[in-house]
Amino acid sequence: MTTEPIVRRIAIAAAAIGGVTALAAWWLGGAMAALGAVVGTALGTLNLWALAGLITRLIDTKAPSGSKGPAAVLYVAKALGFFILAGFLVSRPWLHREGFMAGFTAVVFAIVVGGAWGGSDDSSDGNS
Repeated sequence: MTTEPIVRRIAIAAAAIGGVTALAAWWLGGAMAALGAVVGTALGTLNLWALAGLITRLIDTKAPSGSKGPAAVLYVAKALGFFILAGFLVSRPWLHREGFMAGFTAVVFAIVVGGAWGGSDDSSDGNS
């Protein structure tokens, strides 16, 4: 089970949608709003990439049974770390909170676009 192609498509879509979001944020709220959108998009994309890898390890039936426990612990640590980092960032006076949320939301739209774009991710190597 591999998530690389779809995660790559979502990351590309997030960069494009996040870029448009940053331009809109700049127009509506200035440079600080645009920076917030860029930071939100980057953090959302990084979170998605880490989440995809960990969830894949947790549900992959071919993964060694001993790898599931550490993956679950890493998942909880990632979630906690993400919330701490996001909370720290939005509490900074230099980060525009609305821009940050717009950028983070751009990743949600990128998941839809990246999931619909390109067709099937079925492996052609016969391991399906």
